[in-house]
Amino acid sequence: MIIGEIIATDSVEKTYFQQKFLYDLLSKKNKKFYFINCYNLINKKIFFNNKFCKNKKIIFYNPKSFAELNYFLTKNKIFLINNLSPKLYHLKIHLQLNKKNIFQVSIDNLGILSSYYVDNWENVNLQKKIHYFYIKKFAFFIHRLLILLGFIKTINILYLARRDIFQKYVSSGFRKLPINKRYKNIIPVKPRQISINQEETSEKFISYIDTNIDHEDLKVRATDITTGSKEKFITDLKIYLSNLENFFKKKVILCLHPSSDESEYKKIFKGFKIVKHQTEKYLSKSFLVLFHESSITNLAILMNKKMISIITKNLGKYLYQRTKLFNKNFNFVKHNVDVFHPKLNKSLIIKLNSNVKNYQKSLNKLYFLNKETDSIFNLITNEINLLKNKKINY
Repeated sequence: MIIGEIIATDSVEKTYFQQKFLYDLLSKKNKKFYFINCYNLINKKIFFNNKFCKNKKIIFYNPKSFAELNYFLTKNKIFLINNLSPKLYHLKIHLQLNKKNIFQVSIDNLGILSSYYVDNWENVNLQKKIHYFYIKKFAFFIHRLLILLGFIKTINILYLARRDIFQKYVSSGFRKLPINKRYKNIIPVKPRQISINQEETSEKFISYIDTNIDHEDLKVRATDITTGSKEKFITDLKIYLSNLENFFKKKVILCLHPSSDESEYKKIFKGFKIVKHQTEKYLSKSFLVLFHESSITNLAILMNKKMISIITKNLGKYLYQRTKLFNKNFNFVKHNVDVFHPKLNKSLIIKLNSNVKNYQKSLNKLYFLNKETDSIFNLITNEINLLKNKKINY
């Protein structure tokens, strides 16, 4: 049986490192794990890069045509993680998966805090509003209609870490109707696992979680960023990070976003240690974590790390609103690096320690952290075993 995930991305690197711990465990347990990347089929571009992955048990498969993909899906018994979006350009892949003897699950255990209106509506012009409505809302409607009509297969299980989103699903009137549903079952799961052992944790560093300020998504949504405002932010940030190093007597580590240009950062942030694909490692060894907005922020919270939310308007309204979204659920210490360089004193440490004590209440409200909720690896492994023993149906 093939265990794998179907994706369509030019950044398999990012996909892999988001759930590296899970993929490595699954490849070890099942001898191999496949990434079926359909990016080439959709974009008509040749894409192949797996040098970032040292695990030889992980196979990167890039079908050259839809016919080749169809043959692969038909000839193999497959347990498939399907996190493809319902966007129209993924439609042909969803249609090919229909009627296949494939058990499909979706995973949403990153616990990402997001808002459709912040990301796609509030900070863009009318043209972009229409564009996002078409590629997201309209596409979702078509996708849902095709599920109702039986042209797209229902996903067997959605594993969901966000407690609030789970409640919306289970209370939806649509789930009570005798119709084809997007997900047959929705099962609570613990947030993304931490692969660092407790004995490896320390408080040696200060970690800055990078948001790639040259990311294409940011360029599209944050059209109010200028060269001058970006340079001002970089200057302010460097001063701020240097002040933190001097005050706490701890080295600052810049943990880069997977899409950030490492060589460019090394030119700009000379004197600071810069790492890539090691964020989790350095979070576990950090006394203090600095961030704007990032899906990995919840890992630092789960590690009970002291945290400071970096506020700036020099990177545009979109990022500013996204940062506010993260601060909505947790009362982080906030430092605005635009207008002043925050005073660093003993009262700051007292406030940081106080905030850590209050994390648990917000975490329990947002995520499934109770003992009864299992990890994604254990849940998936259980389904794979049942499938191998033919105790579950497709």
